[in-house]
Amino acid sequence: MNQLQKEKWVEETLESLNDIQRVPAPVDLFERAMQRAAQGSARIVRMPVAQVWSAAACALVLVVANLFMCLDFARPSQKAAPNAKEMFVQEYFGTNDALPF
Repeated sequence: MNQLQKEKWVEETLESLNDIQRVPAPVDLFERAMQRAAQGSARIVRMPVAQVWSAAACALVLVVANLFMCLDFARPSQKAAPNAKEMFVQEYFGTNDALPF
């Protein structure tokens, strides 16, 4: 598809939306929703215990990692002032404050 055909297709698609109208909702939609909510027809989903503990462990790991990062970035760096070459590398490639692994 060349550029002209693509533009024509886009214009035709946009023009087809000119006569679009809002679909009216059923009159008793709100009442039915309220009745369904009052009946308590919500389903209770049971998860296996292993999944619950896995989710709790993941949440704990995320909280601990965030806490560690906040504490690590809160204290000032103990490094010496970088020379010109290190400053260039740091600016070009981003900060290199990550922990070495």
